[in-house]
Amino acid sequence: MSKDWDSPADVDDTGGSVVLKNGEYRFVVKSMSKETSKGAKTAGAHQASLVLMMYDKNDENYENRIGTGYDRLTLHDTTWGMVCAFFRATGDRKHGESVVPKWDEVAGASGKAVFYQDTYNGKTSMKVKNYLFPDEVPAEPTEPTEPTAPADFG
Repeated sequence: MSKDWDSPADVDDTGGSVVLKNGEYRFVVKSMSKETSKGAKTAGAHQASLVLMMYDKNDENYENRIGTGYDRLTLHDTTWGMVCAFFRATGDRKHGESVVPKWDEVAGASGKAVFYQDTYNGKTSMKVKNYLFPDEVPAEPTEPTEPTAPADFG
């Protein structure tokens, strides 16, 4: 089912530039345009096409742009998780919250995402594989332990 531009982001489960390695990068939304999806399952649904300025994942001040990435956020039940993930990645929504996205404020939003190389019609570009959430702290790595045999092991 298609979504409206005012539909709340409330789902927690997750969707000519330099070609970079696949991986995690910081991004800032350079621009967003409102379009209509032409996808087989989402034809006619509203779609936000994003142009993302990409930065190294450690460039916390966004000082050295290293590439351009792209994403299409389609306002449809089948893709709504990715829309909600985008707003969590930019800090505009927390886990469990239901918010109406502020689409007019998307340009300039920033966050982290995993990007991959996508080739279509002979052109390769960087696309968003999934968004990363600032409100989730990664688990601390643990030191591996030596396995021990049970006391009655022969």
